[in-house]
Amino acid sequence: MSQVAFCAAPASTFLTARLAALRAGRALHVTAASSRLERLFDLTATRSLLT
Repeated sequence: MSQVAFCAAPASTFLTARLAALRAGRALHVTAASSRLERLFDLTATRSLLT
């Protein structure tokens, strides 16, 4: 995995939006993610927070 490169900006954007939603007493769930986005959630260990 040391040679795997990816941009985590999309995950960061979703996590920032999730935090804003939680602060507003709401929730944010991704319900129709592309396979690439699902893989990014797996790589960044954020799937359980967003789905």
